[in-house]
Amino acid sequence: MSTSGKSDVTIEESLAAERPDIFLSYSRVDKEIAHAIAEQLSKRYVVWSDKGIVSGSDWRSVLDTKIKRARCVLLYWSPLAERSWWVAYEAMRANQLEKLLIVSFHDVAAKSESWAKDIQSIRLSKPLLKKFWQTADWQQLLRDLDHKLPRLPKYEFVGWLGGGVAHAGGVTSVEFNPFDDDAILSTGKDGRALLWSRGAARGELEQVKQENADDVIAPAQCPSGPFEHFAGADQAGRPWGINRGGFSYAGDAIFLATEAGATNLFHGKRFDGETRTLSHLSVVYPGHDVSQRMVGQNQFSGGVADAAVGPDGLVLSISGGKAVLWNWREGTSKEIQLPSYAAGRSVDCCYSPAVQSFFVTDRKGRTHRIDRKGELKQDALRQRRAPGAVLGFNQLHAERPRGSDLCVASTSPADRMIDVYQAKDSAYPDKPNFQVRADYPVRGLAVLPDTDVVAVASGYRPFLVSWGNSGQRVEMSGDGGDHFGQLTSIACSASGAYLIAGSEDGCISLWRDAVPRD
Repeated sequence: MSTSGKSDVTIEESLAAERPDIFLSYSRVDKEIAHAIAEQLSKRYVVWSDKGIVSGSDWRSVLDTKIKRARCVLLYWSPLAERSWWVAYEAMRANQLEKLLIVSFHDVAAKSESWAKDIQSIRLSKPLLKKFWQTADWQQLLRDLDHKLPRLPKYEFVGWLGGGVAHAGGVTSVEFNPFDDDAILSTGKDGRALLWSRGAARGELEQVKQENADDVIAPAQCPSGPFEHFAGADQAGRPWGINRGGFSYAGDAIFLATEAGATNLFHGKRFDGETRTLSHLSVVYPGHDVSQRMVGQNQFSGGVADAAVGPDGLVLSISGGKAVLWNWREGTSKEIQLPSYAAGRSVDCCYSPAVQSFFVTDRKGRTHRIDRKGELKQDALRQRRAPGAVLGFNQLHAERPRGSDLCVASTSPADRMIDVYQAKDSAYPDKPNFQVRADYPVRGLAVLPDTDVVAVASGYRPFLVSWGNSGQRVEMSGDGGDHFGQLTSIACSASGAYLIAGSEDGCISLWRDAVPRD
């Protein structure tokens, strides 16, 4: 690694640069071949080396920072590089972080006393009639780098669904159909559930100018007919809001958890199929007046907080510290009392086919498991250090091998860690496999398919965090996409090509991944 080169690049500019995919480490005596390797790698990755850093008292701290921020450290080894103290230092720091990969045109293992002989390495070949990047060895290096560099998407803002406010009063949930990137479901406090296609997005919000008043965002051009459902209103004419909506993990049904205390289940991909109303309050609070909002000492005034659809006719609904497991095919229901420390409220639930169970969070930061027989296991996952917990998962269905990643985060700013659980042998571990940090209180999570990335609804603009790269934060790119209200929900399409986010301003932003997909 060269330590004597001169450049106009300052340390501050170097530290401010984006996180590279690859930190290229080499000795100055090998700079020509190292630059040739960097040139080829730059066609596929973001590569950084120290050639632009001036040697000085802060040089070591700059390298430490870059090694920590890089997703992978690729060290070019040679017999002369073996003698470099700086190369050895960088290799040691990278190996401690499990980021190191060695490449060389020499046989590293042949030097039995080398510190590099026990580290994963790729030996490149340089045949007479070919370039080294046209060999099978180079392709193997790229495969190894791809393994160390889990794919990171680059989402760019596409537009706002309908070009304005989709839900007056705020968006409560958004979700893609797990088998259709062009089918989007949104729900809101206005009591409406809407089915969209991506073609409903527009480039900018429409604004209406008024004299002596602020700009008013125009209502979105919403779909109608069988693509819209209204939850109804109470005796005072106020609409029953929809707290959460989504698709079954098989994509063949829609559920809506409403303030009216029931889960509406629609068979098929639209609202025009067979409908069932699963009245949560009729089970947990018999004799209630469905027109009244104050029910059971106000425990159930918020209605059904969330629901999830499992296989074989199973549906779970949660509200007021109680869960109800329904089997609509058999016409049965089972009431499940959640732990007393749920404080009469519950937050999120989902169904994981990887472990064939439902998971429920409560406002005390705990996560419980309910199997398909309705048996409750308290504190199935690590307890949060602060109140509140929300769940995030990839589109969970049995046909996707990676459909087993489950994320849990607190809704409190006192606990900003996101726990990531990966199923193994039909169970989640007692402790998270990974932990990454979110910058703000989290309102929603969504795990991207086939990547080690979770999308976070927090603040006014969504962002991504990769747990496969020491919690690297990935910003959404391009202009636009900033909401006027706090984000409330987020979802990713089954292919990972699209992302949507809803917020308190009632708008839904649509994002597209600009990274080419195989």
